[in-house]
Amino acid sequence: MDQKVISLIEKGQVVEHDPEELSDKVKEELIDLVQTIENQEETNSGSKAVVKEESMATLDDRFEKGLEMRQRLGGGQGRVFRGSVPAAYKLAPDMYRLTTECLYGSIWSRPGLDVRYRGMATLTASVVQLAGPQVRAYIRNALNLGVTSEEIVEILMMSAFYGGIPASYNALAIAKEVFEESGISFTASTIFDPSVEPGTLYERGIAKHRELMPDVFAYYSVEPTQEEHELDILMQEYLWGAIWTRPGLDMNSRIICALTAQVVMGRYDQFIRRMIEGALRNGITRTEIMELFMHLAFYVGILPARSAMNIANTVFRSPEFSISSESANPNYDDLLRTPGHRVAGTRHFFGQEGEVTAHRYESYLANILEMGSRLRPVGD
Repeated sequence: MDQKVISLIEKGQVVEHDPEELSDKVKEELIDLVQTIENQEETNSGSKAVVKEESMATLDDRFEKGLEMRQRLGGGQGRVFRGSVPAAYKLAPDMYRLTTECLYGSIWSRPGLDVRYRGMATLTASVVQLAGPQVRAYIRNALNLGVTSEEIVEILMMSAFYGGIPASYNALAIAKEVFEESGISFTASTIFDPSVEPGTLYERGIAKHRELMPDVFAYYSVEPTQEEHELDILMQEYLWGAIWTRPGLDMNSRIICALTAQVVMGRYDQFIRRMIEGALRNGITRTEIMELFMHLAFYVGILPARSAMNIANTVFRSPEFSISSESANPNYDDLLRTPGHRVAGTRHFFGQEGEVTAHRYESYLANILEMGSRLRPVGD
């Protein structure tokens, strides 16, 4: 018998047979299988070698690519982005070379995430961190990448709910100065309608929220207190009903910024998990999500970014998203109505290891909605 077949059997890949008792046909099939495996291994090895070769480009190559990105962030025409605090290089001159190679040459230049998203995420991170010099620099960078002044204002407004009012107001004041310095004529507009009924605003928020997360109330770890429930009503009204529904910033850009803020704030729990799920449901790819977190490693630190990547990886493996590579989006309502179906992903107090049976979920949701109707009419 072919030694490769014997080796395959000995490794346990073919069991329940004595090598000498196999028919000629089976032997031929096994030999073909071995050849297929070897060919695949050679292909994979070649692919890995190419990837390694690309990732292990010389440091000078990385530096040159980084300089190109710095020029793009600086607006071109001979302008180069020297960083948000160039004075730092006087004390640590190596930082310019290191960041040019590692951050701008090896991260910003990666193709897996649109550079505009990278600019939005970087700006959001600096806003939430209350980093004034960085906010100023990254607003300029975002403008040079094609992010509009209207989009920037929307990002800064949304940041109020994820990073706090001080962070948002400080950044808006800086944005006004940058727009004026850059000769940008920004016309502020009033969009919010104060005459709308609270119940209508609530319904609008619930509808927008459900575009990302069909199980809007499933993040409770225990039965909510009255105060928690009233806060949730306000968030449905104002965060989801008044902010997420605003024009001027598309849905996926808002998701990118919200995910960024959650990583910065250290939300390594059901909140970031559910936002990742919402991102996938809205067409943001796994690659884009992982590239975002990889990008953030240099703005929030490696540990927060790596933690977010780990959470994303567990979401990718959950039943709703593991059916196919990028496009698995089964109807969530149909899944919930399937008797005995279990939905994995978010950690619920009434399930084990992040799972919840459909009928228990529906019962819980009905109770929450009933509680909300007693506190405030939500319309017909």
